[in-house]
Amino acid sequence: MTARVNLINSAHIAAAISYLDENGVDERNLSHDYCLKADNGHHYPPKEVLRRAFMICTNGPRPKGLIASGTRTAAYLRQRGYRAEKCGELPSCQERLNRH
Repeated sequence: MTARVNLINSAHIAAAISYLDENGVDERNLSHDYCLKADNGHHYPPKEVLRRAFMICTNGPRPKGLIASGTRTAAYLRQRGYRAEKCGELPSCQERLNRH
């Protein structure tokens, strides 16, 4: 994870979640290891949340090389009060996304 990710705050993350609620998540950007469980009970791919939050924060294009691993992404989100957890028995976030 690069230092650029430190520009992202909780408000950017909340805005990213709202954006994904309104626009959905491209299947190519789903997570297979971790899911972010938001207060609304919905699940989101953590890396996609951070990518979108960065785009909102900088008003710029989709970042390249922002996020190195799902483990670090989950830790970063946890430090900001979000619940990022292993998908467990589910093969991907897609199944969780379809449940809400």
